[in-house]
Amino acid sequence: MTEGAGRGRRLRGVAARVFPGPRTVWLGALVVVLFGAVLLGRMLDARTASTTGTNSVDVAAVVAHAKPGQTTCIRDLVIPKRTGRIEVWLGLVEQGRRPRLDAWVPAAGPGAPRLALRSPALASEGSYKTFALDRPLPRTRTDAAVCLRARGEVVDYGGASVMRLPGAAVSTVGHTRLTDVGVGVQFLRAQGDAPRVADALTAALHRATLFAPGVGGVAIYLLLLVLLLGGYGVVRVAATADSHPVRRLALFAAALALVHSCAWILLLQPFHGADESEHFAYVQHVAATNHKPAESQTDPGAPYSSSELRLMEAVHHNSTILNQTSKLRWDRFYEQEYQRSVHPPPSIADGGGYTESASGHSPLYYAVAGLPYRLMGRPATLTSALLVTRLFSALIAALVAALAVYTASYMLPDRRAAAWLAGVLVALQPVFASVSAAVNNDTAVNVLAALLVFLAIRTWRLGATPRSAVLLGVVAVLLPVAKITGFALLPPLGLLLLALAAARGVRPTA
Repeated sequence: MTEGAGRGRRLRGVAARVFPGPRTVWLGALVVVLFGAVLLGRMLDARTASTTGTNSVDVAAVVAHAKPGQTTCIRDLVIPKRTGRIEVWLGLVEQGRRPRLDAWVPAAGPGAPRLALRSPALASEGSYKTFALDRPLPRTRTDAAVCLRARGEVVDYGGASVMRLPGAAVSTVGHTRLTDVGVGVQFLRAQGDAPRVADALTAALHRATLFAPGVGGVAIYLLLLVLLLGGYGVVRVAATADSHPVRRLALFAAALALVHSCAWILLLQPFHGADESEHFAYVQHVAATNHKPAESQTDPGAPYSSSELRLMEAVHHNSTILNQTSKLRWDRFYEQEYQRSVHPPPSIADGGGYTESASGHSPLYYAVAGLPYRLMGRPATLTSALLVTRLFSALIAALVAALAVYTASYMLPDRRAAAWLAGVLVALQPVFASVSAAVNNDTAVNVLAALLVFLAIRTWRLGATPRSAVLLGVVAVLLPVAKITGFALLPPLGLLLLALAAARGVRPTA
């Protein structure tokens, strides 16, 4: 055998070990990767929004009116560096032919000049109106304000109710303080300065670390890398599925689901999961007091503990969750203000009032999800407690991917690749992962529903036994206990049991 032939055999041996199994699986994966790379390249090369920041106040209604000549000052702002334009939501009730609005950013300190803001012709309808700086800001302005004064027009300002940290600066219209509402403000780069997505990606990932434990900054990049490299593992397992026992495939699927959920955990800002603030309030109250929250809307108790309120106030929570026109505060300054507000630590046990999204549920999920909170005792920060609770909830949710593998293995017993595909589809489903990444009672519903389907299919394939009947009965009872929507699976279960009885020749007795 020549030296070249030996080298070729060794290379083929290495390739067979690195890319085992049928070539068609790897070629199909290569097509998917190339197609995804093209889409990713186009996305990264596209221009993105030129927004540099926001005061995180959504626009839900007109919240203030300024009479002609009255000065409105919107405070509690951080204006990021590179800001060249400032947008304020307002509408003009015209009383003159040429409406004019003076706007400026007050001086940063004694002796410093104020920054004039220029505006083009102003339309009267309510919308974000753009005011330009003479040049982009060279550095970030913290604890800043934007002031406006109309000449001859009444000005309507749009915004929403906001939760404000104690001691935070309050906006004013004339001498009137806007104590419970805020005006929507956005900060943008100069006209024509729109970065590519690739250029803004690092800043976006950095913003995801705000209001998160210190580990988040490193873990986000690590988990995204693991998730990308995990694609090779997914294809390798698919190509060699017949050589793996079902138990191992289920374990791999659960691990994949957990990694995917962990990426969501670190990218989701505090309480930005679906109704997460209310679900977490339930978990915290049960863990801190061993009591359920109030079940009546007439209960006078506060729905959130003082510790949770501080964090919600810091991120303007009730405004930022309304829709996409507002974004979480993007500067570390607000996180530092939050840290100052929790010394001395506020109470974790003075909540327990009624909440719309959580109080109607049983304590089944919340007692289980609160176990790590109990083990932590008094957490150093609420963000740490939220992170640990999310991780534990995601660990429970990963069972759904494992159960998908087991269920498919009973439906297609000779197709382990199909069982693996079922687990992968569940593990990488974005909505499932985002719900799993948040503190949410739906995780209990998902796990119990997946378990009920698995037990039903297993019983159909193997036949009923006393043990399987008891397990089916227990899960069928727990599912609607977790959430009333669990009743939806009981009719199909009843039909399955009737079909099973008919197939086995069982007849009802007189």
